[in-house]
Amino acid sequence: MDARWQHTNLDALRTLKLKDNVDAGTLEWTAKHANFPSLSALEIRAGSGGNRSDTATLLQSLPSLNELAFTGDVCESTLSAIVSHHGHFLRRLPVPRSASTIESLQILRKACPLLEHLGVRILRTQGDKHEAGLYTCLGSFTKVRSLCLDLDCSITVHNENTLDDLSWSGITQDPTYKELCTRRVLVNCAIDAALVTAIFRRIAAAKPKSSTRLQSIEFNVVGVGTICFSDAQVSAGELDSRYSGFDTTRLYPLYQHFERQWKCALSPRDDEPDGIITEELKGSQARRMRYEDILGGRPPEMGDAEPEFCALWPREPSQDWRDVWSSLPLAEA
Repeated sequence: MDARWQHTNLDALRTLKLKDNVDAGTLEWTAKHANFPSLSALEIRAGSGGNRSDTATLLQSLPSLNELAFTGDVCESTLSAIVSHHGHFLRRLPVPRSASTIESLQILRKACPLLEHLGVRILRTQGDKHEAGLYTCLGSFTKVRSLCLDLDCSITVHNENTLDDLSWSGITQDPTYKELCTRRVLVNCAIDAALVTAIFRRIAAAKPKSSTRLQSIEFNVVGVGTICFSDAQVSAGELDSRYSGFDTTRLYPLYQHFERQWKCALSPRDDEPDGIITEELKGSQARRMRYEDILGGRPPEMGDAEPEFCALWPREPSQDWRDVWSSLPLAEA
């Protein structure tokens, strides 16, 4: 028997957490030899194993689960195992990033009719029709009453060359290219109370008439300052160290302002506008205020982003940019 199970009463185990990257041998042994008759919740970190058939084999060997938290990439066989073996019983499911597409969400909606809580990583695309379509799709889950959305502000640059190809240095020194990337970053990161409330309304409006009413959504702003080159992902700091033409380090003060957490919820009171309460979470607000205290109350400097920021949010020279900064409206799906 695997050492990790020697002192565990597997018959009574209700929650199994495999948070470390589990090797193929352990997954295979567990699938073949471990019996979990009472198991109802699983947390698993697949890492590079997201493309291994042993992950799917383990999922198929388990009793039907009510909760499944999956970290890492999900390949077709793993998603198929989730859907076919656990779908009709799942009530909570954080969807991995690789499965956060309209097509995959539609599959999950049909296969998991009892889902009450859903966690999804939304890759922001400047609030365009594709992004708006993701929110509309989330509204089609009839039983879902709460959501946790990671709003991923990273941008992806597609090129046939690899990240290590020095030709990137010429591309990143192109002023037009720099302006485009900076503007996409700024638009993606423009997430305020108005936008998260609009997202809540968009999802709630897409709910079928006979479905469970949406009660709350938690929003986490993530991926600020991250640029993905095809299948490679680097932070802005790493990019700057390799390509001096693309200076994004001076945007760091802005990142502290943008990285927030929000919650939208239906109000139990009748006197709330639209019946929705939207607030920045206390921990998020405290972190931002601490950083502003370090700056002595001064607004974070724009640096090289100033021209693109002013093009999006015009202001007087003496005006605090935080007074004019706001989200941009969502497109119609």
